[in-house]
Amino acid sequence: MAATKKARKEQQVNKDTNTNGGDDVMQLLPEQHAPDTEPVDDDWGSDDNDEEDDDTQSVSNASTATPTKQSQSRAPSTKTKSKAIISATASDVYFQYQNMSARASNADFPYAPLTAKETRAALDHAPTKKSVPRNAHRSRWLQWKAELFLLDRALMFTGAGSKRGAVNEFAEDLTQEYDVITVDAFNPSVSLREVLLEMLGNGASARGRGSGTDNNALGIEELTRSVIEKYSDVDTDRVVVVVHNIDSLNLRAKKTLDALKHALGSKRVSVIASVDHLAAPILFPAHDSATGLDWVWHDLTTLEPYHVEMSYKATTILQGAANTANGIIPTVSGAKHVLASVPDRARRLFIAIAKLQIEAQAAATSTNEPGTPIYASSRHALVQMAKQEFIATSEDAFEASLAEFRDHGLISSSNAPPKGVDASGPEQYIWVPLDHRSLNKTVEGA
Repeated sequence: MAATKKARKEQQVNKDTNTNGGDDVMQLLPEQHAPDTEPVDDDWGSDDNDEEDDDTQSVSNASTATPTKQSQSRAPSTKTKSKAIISATASDVYFQYQNMSARASNADFPYAPLTAKETRAALDHAPTKKSVPRNAHRSRWLQWKAELFLLDRALMFTGAGSKRGAVNEFAEDLTQEYDVITVDAFNPSVSLREVLLEMLGNGASARGRGSGTDNNALGIEELTRSVIEKYSDVDTDRVVVVVHNIDSLNLRAKKTLDALKHALGSKRVSVIASVDHLAAPILFPAHDSATGLDWVWHDLTTLEPYHVEMSYKATTILQGAANTANGIIPTVSGAKHVLASVPDRARRLFIAIAKLQIEAQAAATSTNEPGTPIYASSRHALVQMAKQEFIATSEDAFEASLAEFRDHGLISSSNAPPKGVDASGPEQYIWVPLDHRSLNKTVEGA
């Protein structure tokens, strides 16, 4: 009985083992490829089951892996786009923005622009603000004189408001003992050459090249050397040079400012200057070893209006707007840039017209008459002059050479004759809308 029970027990264990192994194999096979099962033999051992189980599992994994890769390759990609191989350069971006349409406003200016008469009337009736009393500055004159002559320093005045009146009062007090040269640098027509020529012509006891030669024929560097040589002599009388707005655009160019500093840094020259630009301390350091100028800065706040300083600006704007058809107000620096960029024939034609106008302006009694100025030249006379100078061989070439200057507002024309000129027939009159000094500076060195 015991042996029979033991045999039945082993048979039951073998049966359970075979059944579980078959179930494991069926679970690993894909459902669509599941083969028909056959009855399991009772004698199937556990070792053989393990080997077949491993083989079947590897085949099952291989069969299931292939459809997964194909499905992933066919599915749409959700990854972000990769970086472009060719990237846009700065020039590409520039031309891209150039091709874009410009945004413009359709809103009109609510008020009509003022005429020259209305502008002057508005300035005359403008409300005045309280300014700092002049007595507050006179109390410091003794200190300024000590710094100027005893310590041999240069005075630099800054602060809010026009400093021209207060500085001129101090300079007028100095005229009792010294020669004083006043330079209104805020005037657009003032140039470095005029300042140097004024310094060379000042003082009866001056010696050197500046007193016996024609200084007008000298260049800027030669004029600067002449000034330095003249005021380095101990026998030369001391001169006080007052420069209002030494930081103006006329003198702010590096070469111009360097030449002016070297001239003002001479031993027998005392300098008084005023500035309004916020970056003036960068242009005029406290100690400039290259030029020998040691600046002492003073706060000269007056709160006075810039009537005199802005009068030249307002006059230039009003005259320029009246004399230019396209509303562009020409400047000396702008004219020089245009002359440097145009062809040689166009540049020669402009210089020829400018020289004729300079002679006419010098002989004219008044140059601020409304309408066509009296120094304007007739188109017929200019065309004949261009043909004689071999600048333009035809009228078409003449107009083509003037086209660039017309676009920049450097040439104006009118069909109305100047005042006092009797026109026998229809004629066009051409002129450069610049004053005498500005035109001289434009053609100088061109």
